Amino acid sequence: MQRKTFLFFPNSDLQQNLEEQIQTIKREAASEQNSLRERLNELERDKSDLHFKEEHLQKELKRVLLEKSRFEDQTKEEFSQQKEQMQRELELLKGKFIAAEESAREAERKTFLLQSEFEKEKALFQQKIQYYEKSLEDLTKKEKVTFYHLLTNIHSMYLGLGF
Repeated sequence: MQRKTFLFFPNSDLQQNLEEQIQTIKREAASEQNSLRERLNELERDKSDLHFKEEHLQKELKRVLLEKSRFEDQTKEEFSQQKEQMQRELELLKGKFIAAEESAREAERKTFLLQSEFEKEKALFQQKIQYYEKSLEDLTKKEKVTFYHLLTNIHSMYLGLGF
């Protein structure tokens, strides 16, 4: 508010001048009051708008937080299910791996036993072959000796008969 300097004039002029100054001050005060009321109304509208916006933002925040919570719960549930599924698959694969290892060990044992059995049979056949070869050799020698004796006996017999 602006201050005015008052001038003093003689009585009638002074009174009129004072009344004019009072009227001017009243008009200025009324104008200032109207201006302040308008500003107050504007501020109250802004306050109301801000309050409305705040309520709207509070509702939006609650909605977003609820959505976030649902998303987190859903994500946790999905991760939990995936983890459980992977654990089941891991256990299944471990079981298959252990079974495959046992099967491989069993196959190795069978292979070893078959190999051992084969080696035994091979050694036995080699012994039999050696035995039969030796027996054949002995029989051939005996046959030769027997044939020689037979020839000798036949020859002696022919000589004894006079042939």
